[in-house]
Amino acid sequence: VKKYMHRINLRPTDIDILLDNLIKQSPVGYKFGQRPTNVLTKKFRTTIYRGTLGLNPASALRFLTKAANTYAMLGEKHTLLGYTEFVKKTATNNLDELYKEGVLHDNFIQDRTVGVHKTLIQKLDPVFFVFFDKIDKLNRGSTYFGAKKKAMDEGKSIEEAVKYAKSITRKTHFNWSPVDTPVALSSDISKLLTQFLTYNIKEGEFLLNLTKSKDWKALTRYLIASLVMSETIGRAFGYSWLNILPSARTESPFVQIVGNVGKVLSTDEQKRAEGIRGLKRVPTMIIPGGTQARKKIEGGKAYLEGASRTKTGLVRFPVGQDKLTGIRSTVFGQWSLPEAKEYISENRRPLGKGQTEKFLEVAETPEEQKEYYDKIMQIRDDRREDSPGLIERIRDRLPFGQVEEIDTIEAIDERPLPDNDRAIQMIYEESLKTLNNYEDDMLRAQYIREFDTKLDKRAYIQELTKDYETANNIIERLNEEKPEELLNIQLKTYSKDGPGSITVPDRVEWSVSKLSEAETPEEYKELYDQMVKEGVITKDVAEGIREAGLDANAYSHGVGVRYLGTGTGAGRRGQAIRIRDVAMPQRKISLAQPGTQTPSFKLAPPPNLAPPPGISLAQRPDPSRIRITGGVSGIQTPEPIRISY
Repeated sequence: VKKYMHRINLRPTDIDILLDNLIKQSPVGYKFGQRPTNVLTKKFRTTIYRGTLGLNPASALRFLTKAANTYAMLGEKHTLLGYTEFVKKTATNNLDELYKEGVLHDNFIQDRTVGVHKTLIQKLDPVFFVFFDKIDKLNRGSTYFGAKKKAMDEGKSIEEAVKYAKSITRKTHFNWSPVDTPVALSSDISKLLTQFLTYNIKEGEFLLNLTKSKDWKALTRYLIASLVMSETIGRAFGYSWLNILPSARTESPFVQIVGNVGKVLSTDEQKRAEGIRGLKRVPTMIIPGGTQARKKIEGGKAYLEGASRTKTGLVRFPVGQDKLTGIRSTVFGQWSLPEAKEYISENRRPLGKGQTEKFLEVAETPEEQKEYYDKIMQIRDDRREDSPGLIERIRDRLPFGQVEEIDTIEAIDERPLPDNDRAIQMIYEESLKTLNNYEDDMLRAQYIREFDTKLDKRAYIQELTKDYETANNIIERLNEEKPEELLNIQLKTYSKDGPGSITVPDRVEWSVSKLSEAETPEEYKELYDQMVKEGVITKDVAEGIREAGLDANAYSHGVGVRYLGTGTGAGRRGQAIRIRDVAMPQRKISLAQPGTQTPSFKLAPPPNLAPPPGISLAQRPDPSRIRITGGVSGIQTPEPIRISY
């Protein structure tokens, strides 16, 4: 009781006193007065209130949903009478009774300074919180008048009706003064650590009391009113039925900021990147009206451009061009739009680069843009098992008008591969590029690249993983169904005159893998000669093949064929290649579910057959040195086995 009385009188708690003494004994001294903890925490909280709630109609309108509390206690008739009476008295500027009875003296934002001497920013508080003040007056005033009318209809006197009305108003809209604040949340430090939590606690208490008293009629009315509001005015600012029941907010702004600072100081690159992104949001939290300004800028930009776009310019979803959508997007932000809700609920991802260009250039009207966007979403929904990112890149590279090839690769796991050699080559090249870039892209997504939301990051990582799986499936199918076409493409790809992105180690690894598939010496020699002729096997590649335990003497050089020396008989030009029957151990890989986790590898050589000399297999590649190579037979993993020479 003593502690409770101290909190009513705004006396500091033991921990507040301890912190006060520590601050006053520090170099800061008495710069912030006798109670520096109170001064500093209050300044921080009011700054956050101004930044996040100032001029923010969406947050204020959430207060309007407390009308469900009024309806739960008063019912249809007296709720309607209460709002009608409040509107009448407001129109005549006759709210003296509400002030006289103390109904309007309390306020949700308790940290605003009351006194004669105010700074400029404090004088502007009535402007920053004008929406909260108006809606709070509407809630309290209408409840008071409705409850008073109900009591009088039940035969109570004026005094009893006023007392009842004040009781119902306090029960439905709470008091924010220290008297009604839980002791555990009343200290300066507790207020700092639990900012914005008090409302949810009080709303939870209201519903709990209705449950304890078994007032099922009131609870039913509460749920009905909440559902109606979520489907009407709630749609304007993003209030849904999921927000009906109060939820405890576990991280206050202060806790979030401290947590992000800790992440920035971490040695973990991923945590450090998350911390930096979190701290970039701090300015909008501390600048008066900053959160609303950000919503206005982002929403206005999305409306003017006709679409919500990422920082890199990719289209998330189209934005309608009617005036109502423009007002809604500008006032409540782009994430309040129905398209945004659908984007989140359907776990969608932005359009690809080529699709974004078509969306912005080909579609000339908002209706055409919406039609194009819906078509893309439908295609994605129809092929959930495929990798849209990879497929779309392949489609972009195919010659315009090859409808049949485009149609077949949209469901490449179910339909025949195209017969067009150029189409097969493009499919293979894009698949190989996906394999080669997978690990670098994944590392950049995890530690370097910035995303607007966690949803964008998760969707991007999912797309990378799906792309990888599809690329592996494509190459495997090409190897099984189009072996000759694939070999010709691979020979061109891994030739010394091929793409600059293909390195000597890439060519060595592919050559070793391909030569190991030969079942007879004749097949080995024929394939080896073909690789030399096409310029795949150069001197460095030949040496790598020999170090892997396979025979390799000839290599291409200029327009002729050269031979490796053997130490005792170097320079044996014209000597035939010595072929021996070589059996490469088959690599068996147990792969976990695709994702961002590191797969586990099980290397199981055939019985009584040790790995060839010169090959070392790393189960878990070093991320700093990891590299993806495509076309490696038998390997189906985001982290392939690395062969060192």
